[in-house]
Amino acid sequence: VAVAPALRARGIARVHITPAPLPDPVAYTRAVAEIATERAVDMIYAPFEDGFFLARYRDLLPAPLFVPDFAAVEVLHDKARFVDLCGTLGLPTPKTEIVTSREAMRSAIAGLGEYFARPAFSRAGTMTMTNHGAHAGERDQAVGRVL
Repeated sequence: VAVAPALRARGIARVHITPAPLPDPVAYTRAVAEIATERAVDMIYAPFEDGFFLARYRDLLPAPLFVPDFAAVEVLHDKARFVDLCGTLGLPTPKTEIVTSREAMRSAIAGLGEYFARPAFSRAGTMTMTNHGAHAGERDQAVGRVL
């Protein structure tokens, strides 16, 4: 990404540009592996969604990955499965309704006073839809297509 903060950070000795993890996560993982080999990296740390892709293809990496195995990462990234995990552990979560169709989404929204919707696999605050707060009425096209 041309505006990545690391490209201008004073504390960074060297920047490596890789392909984006999507649409080809294997190419991304191989690029990270090549950099790790070239730089003699002892451990790969992936604090964001890149860890999801690297965990899936960790067998391509030349160094240990400081990320749990793919099955654990998948549960933590899938909002539906994460809510289920929290319930199993007795941890409170906001009321959550999982929908898989336009009709189910319309029905779920109609039964709520206020709502915040996003795909089960989404990043940060991207791809959201809500009817309250600062972003009421705004809708990301990816989520909006569901309706």
